[in-house]
Order: sequence, then structure tokens, then C-alpha cells
Amino acid sequence: LAAQSSPAVSSKAFAGKWQAGLIEQHTYKLGEAGIPGTSTYTLRGVILQGKKVLEVEVETHRTLSFGAQQGKLVSHSLTWMDPATFDMQESRLTATMNGAEASYLHAIRQGASISVYQKLRGSPDDTRHMDAQGIVIDDNAQNFYIERLPWAAGREFEWNRYNAAQSRLISNKASVEQIDKDTLQLKIVTDIAPTSLELTGKPRIVSRVVIAGTEQLKLQ
Repeated sequence: LAAQSSPAVSSKAFAGKWQAGLIEQHTYKLGEAGIPGTSTYTLRGVILQGKKVLEVEVETHRTLSFGAQQGKLVSHSLTWMDPATFDMQESRLTATMNGAEASYLHAIRQGASISVYQKLRGSPDDTRHMDAQGIVIDDNAQNFYIERLPWAAGREFEWNRYNAAQSRLISNKASVEQIDKDTLQLKIVTDIAPTSLELTGKPRIVSRVVIAGTEQLKLQ
């Protein structure tokens, strides 16, 4: 069914459910042919400083080729979120090249803003701040978040997404493009490039992500 226009629904319509331990885990093949690799996304319910939070862990392994040589790029991130809304509270991202730390990034919510501390090998440390009114969905948590929204023909949802690489908030507006027995097709519009997502299975999980016509993730 083609999506019909309707008023966008705020991300506040989402209501998460907390449970202890592993909730969901998926491994994706990365789509860039020149930098092959995989990313494993894990969602858990944990206790952090005495509070129930949702934790998203992402580990990515990629291979970079430099002529006859190869480099092993590994990134590891942890994001902690409010269990009822998926609102980001804190995130940490570390990247290593051939075992040596290449970059470190730490973002933490402080009231209505997010403070970002970044350390890149060979560059001076950098700290910056951004306005973060309302609910913010971390980029690594977005697929888990989308899977839990009550999609139906004609429904639209809007949310702000935090992107660690760009250290800024990106406005997302998503709508249903097509629904059939096995697949839900979504379109997400941002100020960067349009994104298409496929959700399959019961319950549905994100099985494919295409950005600007190029496949980025495919469920293994």
C-alpha cells in the first residue's frame, strides 16, 4: 500500500520496554565494496549508576587496502538511552587502526544540550556543545528505534538523530512507502540524503539500508 499524506507523529509516541540482559542482536554486511566489513548491533537492558537504561553496543570490522598492504579498522561504541523513549544520555566511540587507537569520542547529555569531547590521533583535543531540545536518537540506536514504532499505511514519524561522525543533530522524517505480507518499506528524508529501509520478519527487523541509492547495510 502506498503511503498517504498525514500529519507527522512526534517521536514521543514511542514507548519502550525495558528487560534485563540481551534483547536483540543483528549483524550486517557493509555495502561499500572498497572497504568490506561487518557491523554487529546489540541492544541490552542494563543498570547504570542505579538506573535502568537501554544500552546499544556496535562493533564494526573493516579492511582498508593500501596498494599491497591492508589495514584493519575496528570501531567500538556504547550508547546509553532512556528506556521509555530511546532518548540518548551518553555515548562513547573508539576506533583503532591495526590495534592502535586512532580516535576517541565521548558525548554526554547535559540538560537540554549535548557536550562532545573528541580526540583524533595527531590532532589537538576538541570539545564542543550542541543544542539538544527534546528527544534525541543516537545514530547507532536508530534501527532498533524504528523497529518499535507503530507503522501503518499513511503514518509518518519525525525525530532528531545524533550522528557521532558529524557531531550534530539531523532531522529525520519517515513515512511508509509500501507494505506487503513479508516486507515494510520506509523512506526517511534528511538534509543529507534520502534513505530507504526494509523491515522483514515477525517481529519486523531492519534488513536493508540504502542511502542515496547505495546499499549501506544488509542483514546477514
